[in-house]
Amino acid sequence: MQKTVSGLVYFLAETHYPSKGAVLVVTIVGPLVKGNVSIFQDCVEAILKTSAKWAVINFRDVSPQIDSAYIPILDSLLNSIRDKPAHVRLSGLHPNLKETLKSAKVLLSEELSNNLAEALQSLPGLNAPGH
Repeated sequence: MQKTVSGLVYFLAETHYPSKGAVLVVTIVGPLVKGNVSIFQDCVEAILKTSAKWAVINFRDVSPQIDSAYIPILDSLLNSIRDKPAHVRLSGLHPNLKETLKSAKVLLSEELSNNLAEALQSLPGLNAPGH
């Protein structure tokens, strides 16, 4: 699925493992500016509709600045994923964006990964031997 408004695009890819469950990878591209909040909310709704036990949200191509309107939306999303219960990783965050989200107490340190590959490898239970 792909949506775009004013330069913000998101991609969702869900992979199902018969004996384990589903892994959702979300890639967000573009600026997190006020004009793009509604498309980000669409992305959040799509994420919450999945039954994935693991989710990776990749911010690799997101600009370092974030409008304050995104903070409560992202906080609510992460709390909803944790409450499922499911595991979440945020990858590819620009250092400035990471610092903003840490200051807002949105992130848990164990949920941060440098890149998508590291995020996938760090998901508990996903990479267990014999699965």
